Amino acid sequence: MDFGRYPIDLVAEEVIDALRTHGTCVVVAPPGTGKTTRLPLLLPASQRIIVTEPRRAAALAAAQRMAATLGERVGQQVGLRMRDDTRVSAETRIEVVTEGVFVRMLRADPFLSDISTILFDEVHERSLDSDVALALSRYARELIRPDLQLIAMSATLDADAVARLLNAPVVQTAMSLYPVDVAYEPTVLAELAVGTARVVEELLRTADGDVLAFLPGSGEIRATSRQLARRSLPDDVVITALTGSSTSEEMALAFQPLVTGRRKVVLATAVAQTSLTIPGVRSIVDSGLTRRSTFDQRTGISRLITERSSKATAIQRAGRAGREAPGRVVRLWSKAEFDQSTSSDVPEIQDCDLCEVVMTLASWGLTRPEALSWIDAPPSQHWLEAVETVRSLGLVDRSGMVTELGESVRTLPAHPRVQVMLSFVRRHGDRSSRQRAADLAAELAGSPSLRRSFVSFLNHDVPAAGQGRTLSAGLLGALAFPDRVAARITSDPGRYQLVSGVCASLDPSDPLRGNPFLVALDLDADRRTGRIFRAEPLTREEVSSVLQGSERHRTGRLSEQGNVEVYEEVRYGALVLEQAKVVPTPTEIARATVEAFDLERELSNDDVQALVARLELARSVEPTRAWPDWSLSALRSEEKQRELFLPHFESLPARRPLDRIHLVALLLESLPYETARELDALAPKRVSLPSGRQLVVEYRSDAMPTIRSRLQDFFGLMDGPTIGRGRIPLRIELLSPAGRPAAITSDLRSFWAGGYKAVRTDLRHRYPKHAWPDDPTTASPRVHGISEHR
Repeated sequence: MDFGRYPIDLVAEEVIDALRTHGTCVVVAPPGTGKTTRLPLLLPASQRIIVTEPRRAAALAAAQRMAATLGERVGQQVGLRMRDDTRVSAETRIEVVTEGVFVRMLRADPFLSDISTILFDEVHERSLDSDVALALSRYARELIRPDLQLIAMSATLDADAVARLLNAPVVQTAMSLYPVDVAYEPTVLAELAVGTARVVEELLRTADGDVLAFLPGSGEIRATSRQLARRSLPDDVVITALTGSSTSEEMALAFQPLVTGRRKVVLATAVAQTSLTIPGVRSIVDSGLTRRSTFDQRTGISRLITERSSKATAIQRAGRAGREAPGRVVRLWSKAEFDQSTSSDVPEIQDCDLCEVVMTLASWGLTRPEALSWIDAPPSQHWLEAVETVRSLGLVDRSGMVTELGESVRTLPAHPRVQVMLSFVRRHGDRSSRQRAADLAAELAGSPSLRRSFVSFLNHDVPAAGQGRTLSAGLLGALAFPDRVAARITSDPGRYQLVSGVCASLDPSDPLRGNPFLVALDLDADRRTGRIFRAEPLTREEVSSVLQGSERHRTGRLSEQGNVEVYEEVRYGALVLEQAKVVPTPTEIARATVEAFDLERELSNDDVQALVARLELARSVEPTRAWPDWSLSALRSEEKQRELFLPHFESLPARRPLDRIHLVALLLESLPYETARELDALAPKRVSLPSGRQLVVEYRSDAMPTIRSRLQDFFGLMDGPTIGRGRIPLRIELLSPAGRPAAITSDLRSFWAGGYKAVRTDLRHRYPKHAWPDDPTTASPRVHGISEHR
């Protein structure tokens, strides 16, 4: 083959030399340099060359381009393997495969038989399958196949991590792309389809060539296509979509040049970000949005989120406009949003469901991710949860090794959950159940074309005619997702609780609302609530058959009327399968009352705070005595609550027990007799005046103990009352005959000698009918009972 036609041709010999001396190489080449479709053709190989691509569209286009270069069709020297399209023959020496298919090849054949070289394309995208394939291939080269050659190809200069992983030299080639003019036209998400269609129409009118628009998902593509259909586009414009679920024909239409005089608009998801060139594209419309799957560790559910694209993604998208000629890019977001976006995307391995990775490593006899070298290792908690999931499905044993069931389904192109469901149906389902299972598996895999593979598996070695039973769609779903079995929450017919404890709701118009049990096949759950988009009903018997190992519990709580109600429940995880009301025991009454008891409100009560202040004052006077700890922090502790409350609460009735709880009385009852008597002596609740009048002592943590009464009640006293065996004087609030504050003192003797004269003058003027003696210490006080002043 001739060298020199593409930039990659100029460094091909350098790559071949690196393989000859190191067995590995990292190739850094910008988009359009020919690394994907030229380098595999230039490599000498004694056996098959595998080229991995992150997406089906890229795999198909690469295989077609290389086959066309050789003047052949795909399936001859250049073959193709992807989810729903396999074209290989005995003469095939180069196979282009999607990364997911290659991982399954690794799972089936750890020795990588008949393969001499593996080229990993687009490694900068850091897909999960790419990271797993790199780690396993490196492991195979070190321990099994030292002759295996590995090439990692990247469109960016950030290849150091991959080079370290493979212990490989880096070969770079440059290419000067054409200039690209970038404009910003911010568009709100609610008007994305309208804004995209408007910009596409303008570019078709003002710019040459085809238009490629990046949108976050299929829904937005359909909406934009409808908007474009309403506009007056030229008759020569063809609109096509490019998504992860596009057929081979749809992908071919997007990548193939049109006849002269025709133009196309390609509405694409991230599948079009590959470095493979789409001929004719001169303009890019970038929504600035990316949709990706994220794994919620708490709920165990993967959900799709739409987020702002990273700078790396935006730059990669923009570069597609300048591969063949000067181009234009219109970003439907602001320059400020671009500047504030993250520098690169989060590697998929850091934020995804790892069940399939666990099974892939287990097929190699590896039970720990630490056995491999990674660019970024899987998060340990995500890994442990995935191990627990596949173990609960019966695919691996307690040691982490693949079980007989796991071996029987390992070649199925489906998630381990779906594999288990299909295996059960093959062994126990009738013909209609097998058809139903194949439909569901293809739906869950997102590929109708896989139904043929699932049907073939289900009909292999099935029971004799007439055997097998009918399995409902709900039971099939529950076999795949036992943790998504949900029970209706009694108070709301549309709200359900899953085994994990997550709550999720059906749409108000969903006919399944009110069904006692269902399995959520498609849902979006966050940490507060969730939505169920697709579900199937379940019977109680079906739930029991799937969720084996349920447990009986008795749970108590206070009803809205304040009564203790106890229910005997059959539970699986957080899911309540059965519930019956029973008579509560004293212990259950106590526990339910403790849970409902509003301690914080009780602690803020003035009487409680006064009691705590009395105890602290007594402790300050006699610190050697064993006083209980009634500090607010101690009373909030679970240990103190068990000590003080539970014994008392067990004597409460089930009917309105909170009405019978008085925290002050409860605390006082907990004191030994001698301690209670000493508390009353050191910090009495009342003090007596010589006249026989008794005054209530007010205790507070932030003020001196205080009494208050009319000034005349203290006539005849030289000194004010004290507590703490005479060590602590009381603060006295002296009131007028009308009960209004007249003076405050904690030293009555000094007040009589000084301040009284001014107060006497004022009070005698306002209350002339009362006696205001010159010497109050010799005057007679009024005689009354207990003061009403508190």
